Amino acid sequence: MAAKKFLKGSEEWMMFMDFWKLCQDYWEPEDSQEYWKNMSESVVSFGNKYQSIPLARIIAMGFIDSVEFKAKQMNIPFS
Repeated sequence: MAAKKFLKGSEEWMMFMDFWKLCQDYWEPEDSQEYWKNMSESVVSFGNKYQSIPLARIIAMGFIDSVEFKAKQMNIPFS
């Protein structure tokens, strides 16, 4: 199996660092319009920034699904 080490500063490395930040900022859903607005804008911004990397869209959509699932489990409405 061939391993891949992303070079620090490469577009892929930056994508994963930005995704990590996105997760840290919005991992736990909150019951506020501000949270959902900011989270949505951040995910769109992430997707736009890394539109040349197909994986970015996939992990962004998966992140949204995950946060919405958690919100549903916590009985927090999302919009």
